Amino acid sequence: MFTEVGGRVEPTVGDITLALTDIGLRIDPVSLRSFARRHSRPILPNPGALPIPRTPTILTVGDKRALPSYIPDYFPPMPDPHAYVRTPVRKISWCS
Repeated sequence: MFTEVGGRVEPTVGDITLALTDIGLRIDPVSLRSFARRHSRPILPNPGALPIPRTPTILTVGDKRALPSYIPDYFPPMPDPHAYVRTPVRKISWCS
């Protein structure tokens, strides 16, 4: 918590000292610093990169239409034709 409040990613000796004091332990910062700098400390390797998951294929029906000329290119492409070819249309009474 003290590291995050300080805007850091890795804790300093002062952060650890404050945290241990906060939970009721009394510790000497000088001995903690020498303990942190010892040569026999274990070093964890960096985690390996995970494989990128494959995007599932989506069922497509028919050929996608190109965007009309009056629609800018940054808009999403038209949906598959099955989404709008047989959609029932009816007149709504309040729209007339």
